[in-house]
Amino acid sequence: MHNVDIKYNIYLYSYIFNSEKRNLLWKECDSGDFFICNEDGSLTTYNSTDDLIKINNIDHNLIHTTEQSEINFDLFWKCIYNLRKNRSPSNNTCTIIINGWNFIEDILKTFNITEYIFMLKSQSLNLIYDKFFHGMNIPPTTPDNNIYYPLFTSDEIHELRNVMKEIWNYLFNTRNILH
Repeated sequence: MHNVDIKYNIYLYSYIFNSEKRNLLWKECDSGDFFICNEDGSLTTYNSTDDLIKINNIDHNLIHTTEQSEINFDLFWKCIYNLRKNRSPSNNTCTIIINGWNFIEDILKTFNITEYIFMLKSQSLNLIYDKFFHGMNIPPTTPDNNIYYPLFTSDEIHELRNVMKEIWNYLFNTRNILH
């Protein structure tokens, strides 16, 4: 777990699952991106921005409150299960999946859960990630408006669903990290 170091950027990050919203603090630093944890090792959560001052003695001025991120895992799972063989997902679907994937990876890094980090970094999942990333069609990665339409095989969809489900169950049920 990683402690708050005030020389790094800290951002507000929320996630929604089963229609419940939880607010976290995300730290961006040279050695990687992590979520901030309490002294007991649990994720630091807050109910309102006023609560931030009370958390880990963080100066409210050090947190970028104007740049907030949110991932809706209800929507993420819907996107994952709506993927179809040889049918390109929309830019929005690709963005939702990439944002959820990155969130999950940062949670794994926060708790140093290397088994699942390595699983997400497998050659086959890296190729799947790249398809979603390019499928977002962000201008810097899509030169001259050459729109990319990612297509996935049944095997890729099956692997993605199984790996994400296994990791999610571990984080949510086994370790109770995301509760």
